[in-house]
Amino acid sequence: MPFRADRYPDNWKTEIRPRILARDKNCCKFCGIADRLEGWRFPSGNFYTAEQIASDAMSEEDEDALETVLRKPPMRIILTVAHLDHGLDNHEDENLGALCQRCHLNYDRPYCQEQRKNSIRYGRRKGQYSLFSND
Repeated sequence: MPFRADRYPDNWKTEIRPRILARDKNCCKFCGIADRLEGWRFPSGNFYTAEQIASDAMSEEDEDALETVLRKPPMRIILTVAHLDHGLDNHEDENLGALCQRCHLNYDRPYCQEQRKNSIRYGRRKGQYSLFSND
């Protein structure tokens, strides 16, 4: 989800976000990957830097996918600060966690799917129908 500054306190970028990243040691709270690391994410979910690939520190499964994965440019891990209760109004430290893109999206997926279903239901109650027959 894109960052909308109007939904956050004025000190979000200057105080809150840096404090949460420091508390979580600039690593994802769920998978432990470091902020700003560059490399490739494999179909297995594993992440490897160029140095790890060069040193053969890979699983056999990931070695099989190596040629396909390396066709893409490396990605950079950017940690975001997630609201663990999904509410944007609770900015207490215990409700916030530094997460990588993958973990943040996976963490939010069930909540977002439920929100999408509710939006569709609400739209239909208001007389708004889908343009597609399957919806």
